[in-house]
Amino acid sequence: MMLDIYQANPPRKYYPSSFRTSQYESHKNANQIRVRNTCCWVLNHPNFNQWRSNNRNGILWISADPGCGKSVLCRALVDECLLGTRSSLVGYFFFKDNESQDSVPNALCAILHQLICADLHLFTEVALPFLEKYGNSVLDNIENLWELLILVASHQGGGNFVVVLDGLDECRDDQRNSLIKKLCEFHSSQSSTTAYALKILVTSRPYDSIERAFFSLTKRISTIRLRGEEETTQISHEISMVMDIELDEMAEFRDLNPDVKLELRSKLSQNANRTYLWLSLILKELQEMLTGNKDTLLQAIASLPASVEDAYERILEKCSVRNIDMTRKIFQILIAAHRPLTVEEIDAVLAINESTTKSDSLKLEGARVRSIQIRNYCGLFVAIIDARVHWIHQTAKEFLVRTSEHIPGIWKHSLDTRYSHELLASVCQQYLLMEDFRQLAPNWINRISLTLDDSPDRQTMTRMLKEQPFLRYAAAYWYTHVRFAKPVSNSCVISNSILLCDISQNEFVHWAFFAVRDEEASRFPGCGFGWWYHRYDRTPEPIYWAAAFGLDQVVSALLSKGASLNLEGGHYITPFVAGLFAGNIQSVRQMRASTGLDLDLQWMAFFRAICRGLYYPDINAEDVSSVVENWTIAFPGTTKDEVWRKLSETSSQLGYIDAHLSDDVPHGGRRSINFERFTPRLARVKVGGPWHYLRD
Repeated sequence: MMLDIYQANPPRKYYPSSFRTSQYESHKNANQIRVRNTCCWVLNHPNFNQWRSNNRNGILWISADPGCGKSVLCRALVDECLLGTRSSLVGYFFFKDNESQDSVPNALCAILHQLICADLHLFTEVALPFLEKYGNSVLDNIENLWELLILVASHQGGGNFVVVLDGLDECRDDQRNSLIKKLCEFHSSQSSTTAYALKILVTSRPYDSIERAFFSLTKRISTIRLRGEEETTQISHEISMVMDIELDEMAEFRDLNPDVKLELRSKLSQNANRTYLWLSLILKELQEMLTGNKDTLLQAIASLPASVEDAYERILEKCSVRNIDMTRKIFQILIAAHRPLTVEEIDAVLAINESTTKSDSLKLEGARVRSIQIRNYCGLFVAIIDARVHWIHQTAKEFLVRTSEHIPGIWKHSLDTRYSHELLASVCQQYLLMEDFRQLAPNWINRISLTLDDSPDRQTMTRMLKEQPFLRYAAAYWYTHVRFAKPVSNSCVISNSILLCDISQNEFVHWAFFAVRDEEASRFPGCGFGWWYHRYDRTPEPIYWAAAFGLDQVVSALLSKGASLNLEGGHYITPFVAGLFAGNIQSVRQMRASTGLDLDLQWMAFFRAICRGLYYPDINAEDVSSVVENWTIAFPGTTKDEVWRKLSETSSQLGYIDAHLSDDVPHGGRRSINFERFTPRLARVKVGGPWHYLRD
């Protein structure tokens, strides 16, 4: 068999917006504005001032307990230009425990986007050539993005570039460790001869795991860390100042009795463990309770919660019995959501039920009414900012979520994450399987006009995404909710997943078009989804997509129904290889253990898929190395060296030449990869020039 390579599409177009992978501005603005003369525990600290005035590369790690105002500080640093007069450019990212905000690649992309938008020649001269050389996989690769950040910073023409990263503790564990390693290496390798200064400030809770990761740096240079845990006196003083300001305004607005005001100040001052978060919760509760006569008010003040958890319990006690089910459902939606949902999206989620068959039958309340309902149901646990529903604080989510080490209470640690994902998976699937969406598919199948911005089909898609606000989210994330839910084999979620994975059936293909073409949704890592609809006559079977998406329970269900693992179709040829490239090891192991797996066919599919990936701006040698390691996991006893050797032998047996001799290949020409060159130390090797793809 010989694999021919034909020129296919023109090179992928990249723009500065390629780096906009999150709504980083709204994430920043979700935090409160600093009260004047606060945050001085940092702003007046010698470690901060030394870092700020230094015109060399440098790192400052600020740690503090929850509720001490770290995020408010970071917003103030950015918005109030408190980072020094020589700071020519500032980039920031606020980590949070959701898919949009817990990702280091998203953080680095956000910083790069801010930097290149401030100086567009940095995009044309540095970022664009980098993207064209290494391909779209750069946007998901910490190594590549960090390298690009250093390159861009070094070309920005002098001055300082300051990076602010808030909430490092809310980043994914494995990615956080990779980022801290990069930060430590960066600081250790700094040179005093550079014409620029890249200065990085990070905040986090004082977790042991983060302390250990930074230890190699902090043991040598103690001033790199600013410990908020040692600034409790100053923080407490600032909280008292904010408390006095808020109480004075409240007393004036409510016309409080002087004795009540005095008792209230005394009660709040007695709490030795007060934080900004606790004060914020108490003040919001006081706004609702400061009515009635003096005795009633004094009695209410005496019973104020003494801790954040007590305040959370008090908030939830106010949920009436009639509203508890709806309150729990909203909380479960927010727990599972991969990003903060808009009020309109939550409106659609709450309106969907098992009897919903068409989008026009949804009994939507509208954004204004639904906003009022959410506030009434959830009280102070959530905040609606820029039409999106956020937790009042990360600790609010932590209070509700159950883990194996917690004994659930009425509210505390009462909500199971897996059940929350199953709930949202079910809602997403019901939404996508509504009749009016399914009827679109036969008209769209194989319609290349969907790729043209001004075509009627593309305009229809754009209009539907605007008119159906939950469609974008459902298409982008339904399968990730299924993956996290791990539903039982006989559940409706499994059967609906099989339907949605069966895109060979026209009525179930619609969501794929939305997912491929929508800016938010076109991010199917490792599964080659975007290659499906205009490149292949052989549409992949449902088990291909189930393996690519990591839907282990769906793979198991399809195997039990006799699904074939040897039918070819899709960018990665077979379901087994699609699972390998996506890194879904559990699905791969299930397929490996099944009978009827043609190992010779799978090997050749593996080889062809690697070739395809290397010719597209799809993967680099580092990605190939990871896939090779996945093969060794699937076949215990096989070493990576053995796999590399067999890849090279297969290449030679097929008569391949060295792919890097030329980038200019005429239509119908043949070339290939010398796999011996693709080793971890040459992880940046990439074929340039026009796109090419492989066909039998």
